[in-house]
Parts: sequence; C-alpha cells; structure tokens
Amino acid sequence: INLELVEKIQKVRDLLNRKIFVVSGIRCPFWNTHEGGDRDSFHLPKWGLATDLKTEGAWSRKRIIELYLAAEKIGFNGLGFYETFIHVDTGGRISRWILRGGKYIYLF
Repeated sequence: INLELVEKIQKVRDLLNRKIFVVSGIRCPFWNTHEGGDRDSFHLPKWGLATDLKTEGAWSRKRIIELYLAAEKIGFNGLGFYETFIHVDTGGRISRWILRGGKYIYLF
C-alpha cells in the first residue's frame, strides 16, 4: 500500500478527530471485478493507491459529507462520494465523482 495514501488517511482522521474505517483497500483482481471496480483500478495490488472509507455515524449524510470535505482539504487526487462511504486515492489524475441513483456522475 502506498505510504502517501496512509499518511493522508491519518491526516483526515486527525482533522475530524474521529475514527476512520477502511471499507475496501487493496483488492485482488477477482474481488475488484466482484465489486464493480475498473479493470485498472487504483485498488489493485499493482497500484495500492486507493481505499474506500467511512467514519462513525456513516449512516448520516452529514457525516459522509464531513468526511468527503476533510479528504478534499487534505488533498487526495481521486475522490468519490457514495451513500455510506467515500473513495480516496493518490493516483496521478485529479478526479471527482458521485454515485447517485445507481449512476456515476463524473464532475471532473
């Protein structure tokens, strides 16, 4: 796993002063496919640059928004917003997206 990723997750945790839980970290190719991940996902072992996170009270939209905004402030390159968790990555491209109503909306 990428050290920059781990350090940034810790910074998010420190900023929020709240527990952070890893929903999905590095995935083998089989599990990545099972989860609907991109075939070149940053979750794959060859990259180790992505994780999905949630926090205490993740059922609350407010808590997910707080987590997302903290991750954005820390400077993750990739940020995805889901119903009960967020995706963060330190890959080489800046991207933002939301999963809403079963459809991905790519912001950039």
